[in-house]
Amino acid sequence: MAVSLPGLDSLRQQIDAVDLQLLALINQRAALAAQVAAVKSSTLDEQAPGPVSFYRPEREAQVLRNIMKQNSGPLPDADVARLFREIMSACLALEKPLRVEALGYPGSLAHLAALKHFGQSIVPGQRADAASLFADVESGRIDYAVLPFGSLLAGLDLSLTASAEAITENYVSLFLQYNVQICGEVKILTTRADEPERQAEVGKARNAGKSQRFIVIGRGAVPASGDDRSSVITGIADRPGGLYHLLAPFDAMGISILRLEAKQGAGQIQEPGEAAGEQFFVIDFPGHFSEDRVKRLCDALKKLTSTFKFIGSYPNGVL
Repeated sequence: MAVSLPGLDSLRQQIDAVDLQLLALINQRAALAAQVAAVKSSTLDEQAPGPVSFYRPEREAQVLRNIMKQNSGPLPDADVARLFREIMSACLALEKPLRVEALGYPGSLAHLAALKHFGQSIVPGQRADAASLFADVESGRIDYAVLPFGSLLAGLDLSLTASAEAITENYVSLFLQYNVQICGEVKILTTRADEPERQAEVGKARNAGKSQRFIVIGRGAVPASGDDRSSVITGIADRPGGLYHLLAPFDAMGISILRLEAKQGAGQIQEPGEAAGEQFFVIDFPGHFSEDRVKRLCDALKKLTSTFKFIGSYPNGVL
C-alpha cells in the first residue's frame, strides 16, 4: 500500500504544472526555429551562393555560453547546457535534418562524439576511412563529419589537400575506453589499431588522459563566436633551430600556443649525410581568422614554412 507523505501530492502537482509550461515553451521555440528556416530559405539563398547553412556552430556556442552564464542552479552548468543542446538539436531537425557521419564504428568514441555534439535528433553514419569522409563533405553528399583531431596528422597527405575546414570541436570522456570489460563495442577500436585512423583514435587514449578531442569538418568558414581558436598545419625542414624559428612569430605577436603536435614526414627519417627532411606540426592558438593579428600570424608562418595549411577557425568547445 502506497504511503502518502504530507505535501507530496502538492509538490507533484506543481511539477506537473511546470512540465506543461516547459512543453509549451519548447514548442514555441520550435515554431520560431521553423520561422528562422523559412526566412533563411527565402532570403539567404538569394544573397549568397551555395546551399543555405541551417547549422551555425558559432551561434550554438554563443547560446550555450549565455545559458551557462545565466544559470543560477541548482542544476550544474554542464547539465543545463546538455539539456539545451538537445532542445536545439530537435529544433534544428525541424529546419533541416543534418547528414552527419563519424570516423569509426557504432559505439566508437567518434560515434559518441557525433551524438554528444549534434544531439540525439541525428542518426550518425559510420565510415572506416577519413578520405571518403572528406570527399563527401566537400561534394555536399553529407553535411558534416566527426573525426579524432589526431587523424589530421595520421592522414597528413589528406589533411593538406582537403578543402573542408574544421568548424567546431568536441571532447569525449575516455571512461568507456578504460572500462572495455563492460563495453564490448569499444573493443572494436583496439582490435583494429593497425589502421592509421584507429591509431589516431586509440594511441593517445592510452596515455591516462581524461578525454579525447574530436573535430567537426564542414564546408565554408565559421564566423567568430567571441571565444575561438584557430588551427594550422605547418611543415619545416627538420634541422636544429627549425621549431625555434617557427614559433618566433607567436612570441613577437603575443599569441599563445594552445596545442602543438609533431610528425615526421612520411619516408623522411634522416640518415647521416642526407639532406634534412620535413617536420610537420599541427598548432592551435587563440583567435579567429577575421582578426588582423591572426591574419598577420598566418602570413608570417607562410613565409617561414615549406608547407602551410589553414585548418580552420572555430568556437572553443563548450561541453
